[in-house]
Amino acid sequence: MKIGSVSSLLKSSSGVLMLLTRILAAAKTWVGRAFIPLIFFCRPAGAFSLARAAFHKFQKKVSAKCIITARLFLPMYDELLDLVDEQDRVIGTKKRSEVYANNLKNFRVINVFLINENGEIWIPRRTVHKRIFSLCLDMSAAGHVETGETYDQTFKRETMEELTIDTDEVPHRLLGHLRPQTHGVSTFMNVYEIRMNAVPKYNQNDFSEYFLLTPNTLLDRIAAGEKTKGDLPKLVEYFYSP
Repeated sequence: MKIGSVSSLLKSSSGVLMLLTRILAAAKTWVGRAFIPLIFFCRPAGAFSLARAAFHKFQKKVSAKCIITARLFLPMYDELLDLVDEQDRVIGTKKRSEVYANNLKNFRVINVFLINENGEIWIPRRTVHKRIFSLCLDMSAAGHVETGETYDQTFKRETMEELTIDTDEVPHRLLGHLRPQTHGVSTFMNVYEIRMNAVPKYNQNDFSEYFLLTPNTLLDRIAAGEKTKGDLPKLVEYFYSP
């Protein structure tokens, strides 16, 4: 595929869908993996938002291996996030980088806990190259609600991207909706729980290892000095402590 044809494909959503099809098919080979960054490097303005939307449409149609391979290059995209008022009503938008640079707390995220029949939570460790909280323990899955998305849509997307779990096929529930001014958390969030005993096929670009820990064991490790993402102990105490 020539670079010129790539640029022309990226000018329309239908073209992006076609391009993603070719990328995901090529990702099954080492040659394909090497070619993916070249395609995205030559992207025109706005191509990442189209590519991400197209990628989500293909999640159910491609193998987990292809999904994880293609997603390696999506974190370079600076997501556009909705800003909200104290009642969680949208009042504007900002890029993710600007939100963190200005230490804003009025955006939306989702957090997910995987818990098995023994009451153990699947807790991963973030990879070293993460922009924030590198090498810290994390929720089972988490992510930013991008502009125009709902909490539930983000829950479905992030769970597939990070854990290769289709939420249509596993038991899950909303644990609660938390707000900074009411619950002392970092931002507005929905927290979900998935019940499953199998270890997920997690994205190794997101997580380097994992632990199966009861809530009390996890809190003991944190008290002993284990580094975590900021909201992790708060959420475990809020939803799982007696």
